[in-house]
Amino acid sequence: MRTPERIDPSQLDIKDNVVSINRVTKVVKGGKNLSFSALVVVGDGHGVVGFGIGKAKEVPSAIKKGIEAAKKNLIRVPLQGTTIPHPIVGNFGSGSVLLKPAPDGTGIIAGGAVRAVVEAAGIANILTKSLGSANPHNVVRATITALPDVLAGTRGKIPVICDGGFRRGTDIFKAMALGATAIGIGRPYIWGLGAFGQEGVETVLALLRKELLVALDRARAGKGDAPRGSKTGGRGGKPHHGRGKGPRPSSQAPRA
Repeated sequence: MRTPERIDPSQLDIKDNVVSINRVTKVVKGGKNLSFSALVVVGDGHGVVGFGIGKAKEVPSAIKKGIEAAKKNLIRVPLQGTTIPHPIVGNFGSGSVLLKPAPDGTGIIAGGAVRAVVEAAGIANILTKSLGSANPHNVVRATITALPDVLAGTRGKIPVICDGGFRRGTDIFKAMALGATAIGIGRPYIWGLGAFGQEGVETVLALLRKELLVALDRARAGKGDAPRGSKTGGRGGKPHHGRGKGPRPSSQAPRA
């Protein structure tokens, strides 16, 4: 089972869309408490989408809470042009949604809840059909559940290229572990170029490579293998004398 990718919303241009607002009444001893529940979908229009639910006594506060919750549940959707690579069915509770790829010019054939999700993900041509419950909460969750399975269904036939938000070698390692074919690192490259020219670019690439190798070594160590360059795994298995470890033993006896 793949570990969900953690996406930083601060690096993306996130747009929100309110799917539904419900009034919730709770009966208590002193009377009734009135509050609102907002279902919100967010996305950057380039393959990243998420949803969240916010509850508050005022509608604006409920929407704000829903947006913050959605930003914590972002997923990345592999796209093939302006559509998805293959048909998929998503299920959640009694909700079931069929998603099918469509040629250019088809547009988005979907209802309100599904349309909000696919538009936020940046899908411009798709055919959809709600096969189960019409509850917008279940429909949105079923659609969100179907989209990540598109990656597994490609089976390596379509390259998955991740770009944006990669500033550390550990980020590159995580994306590769999740199945990415290639990683774009343009932002650190541009920072190094703008600051120190060619020397800055070489320094940035060296740092990213070093961090990536450290992450790989830690992954190997977690599987029981000795990390690369470890002090106990060097020549002959003898520990090396590094700096700050005290004076080296001298081969000559001290003079009287």
